[in-house]
Amino acid sequence: MKPRRSILPILPVLALAAEAAFGQALPYTMRGDAGGEGFGHAVARAGDLDGDGVGDLIVGAPYSSLGVTVGGMARAYSGRTGAVLHTWLGTTVGGCLGWSVSAAGDADDDGIDDVVIGEPFASPSGLVHLYSGSTYALIFSRPGLAGENNGISVGGGLDVDLDGYDDIIAGTRSGNGKVRVFTGNPGTLHTTIWTWTGDAPDDWFGTAVAAAGDLDGDGHGDVVVGAPLNDFAGSGAGQVKAFSGATGETTLAWTWYGDSPADSLGESVAGAGDVDGDGRDDVIAGAPYDDDLGTSSGLARIWSGRTGALIRTLHGDPDWRQFGISVAGLGDLDGDGKGEVAVGSTYGYAGPYLDGAVRVFSGASGAEMFTLYGDSFDSYEFGRALAHAGDLNGDGMGDLIVGATEDSVYTGATRVFLSEWPAPLAYCVPKLNSLGCTPAIHSVGAPSLSIADDFVVGATDVLNNQFGILIWGLAPAAIPFGGGTLCIAAPITRTPAQLSGGSPPPANDCSGSYAFHFSHDYMASKGLTAGTTVFGQYWSRDPGYPAPGNIGLTDAIQFTVCP
Repeated sequence: MKPRRSILPILPVLALAAEAAFGQALPYTMRGDAGGEGFGHAVARAGDLDGDGVGDLIVGAPYSSLGVTVGGMARAYSGRTGAVLHTWLGTTVGGCLGWSVSAAGDADDDGIDDVVIGEPFASPSGLVHLYSGSTYALIFSRPGLAGENNGISVGGGLDVDLDGYDDIIAGTRSGNGKVRVFTGNPGTLHTTIWTWTGDAPDDWFGTAVAAAGDLDGDGHGDVVVGAPLNDFAGSGAGQVKAFSGATGETTLAWTWYGDSPADSLGESVAGAGDVDGDGRDDVIAGAPYDDDLGTSSGLARIWSGRTGALIRTLHGDPDWRQFGISVAGLGDLDGDGKGEVAVGSTYGYAGPYLDGAVRVFSGASGAEMFTLYGDSFDSYEFGRALAHAGDLNGDGMGDLIVGATEDSVYTGATRVFLSEWPAPLAYCVPKLNSLGCTPAIHSVGAPSLSIADDFVVGATDVLNNQFGILIWGLAPAAIPFGGGTLCIAAPITRTPAQLSGGSPPPANDCSGSYAFHFSHDYMASKGLTAGTTVFGQYWSRDPGYPAPGNIGLTDAIQFTVCP
């Protein structure tokens, strides 16, 4: 069993605040209900299900037995608050509902977005379910043919036939593999628009599907499909095909192959957005078992939707494994008119890569913008699934949802990151208290003005049953004070006094702690606006030192307020 890692790693002591890391503000962590249920195996944005103006999220746990044994489960969460909106439970033993999940767009044209969920191992053919976003009720279920595993992949949110209803994509990898697109239009009884079949038996065509945007500029939504075991370029080299939504056809320019045997190109596919800035949507796909940087180090490739030409090949690190197991387009994060992409890796052989990682790349240059590591978030197989989460906090930037099918308690976890906003950082020097403990500041949640409302700044390893306050300002400092260092420049705001609690008297130890909620209301009352950087530090009583040094001081924290 893997040892549990602390979620509060020891931070280096910095003289002043370091430059903020880009793209790591974490408003939500959602966890599964029990070990081994694979919570986070599939993740997706779900559109605005609850009508509050903020897009919502959906997570699949295909091995959940919350309903029937390994019946599976999928859960929708509010993008505004992180609260559970609805839970769908599989009703077939071994059916694995939640193996695949996707936004469906407004398939039933009631003004509320819907969701599509795959149950690929429901006997005898697998099922794809379309659920109403307004009532969460089942709109319809679509079986495959006998022996298929319909719903091994799903997609939606595209209008292939331009009838005003969003359409649904469903993949089944059995036999040659097959992908169907069927209309969301209830007036046509959700009939099949296109059916595509893989080139040969055991290609696993349909393992991954995605709405690719409009690749050819004809106004119809197009589709991209992965066949990771296709043998054209070598046994298991893999294949990716892009299909026209208007005609159902593909051309040689829109078929791509892996480089060498066992690369498994097409294990993951996604619409990449407009990466090259030519006004057309592009395609990204992963080959997680490519050996370019070492055994199964993996890669991801981006191709032009306009020409089919290769735009860029992306790699992780030589110590990463299965880079490309998941891919996503994120939209334009840096305002240069070109879409950024994210690529996941489930594990590695050294350092912070052991428990998986996700790297985000610039569309313009292919340069790394930021990397998120599983061991930083107490997650194993971090990056098994990822998706564009939409713009949750209204800053104009796409956000990211990442699934980790295991965490420290083995239930699985899914985390949401705000793309542009930096993670809070510790800085300055704490004062050793009179019992020899080093008090430490930390935070949880994201300092957003519009979503989550969960940002808390706390302190640990402080003296028990002593009063303390959080002080904060708009600039850092490093001023000798009370035998320690005052890390906040004037003017300074003081929060109400708190009692540290911990072990009851007469115990005298370092079991105390503090927590202050930087709520939406509090930040508004203090005039904090998006983009403001705040610097905070805890001050507390320490009667073990003689006056005037009878105080405790933590290190300090820097955070930037998000929209």
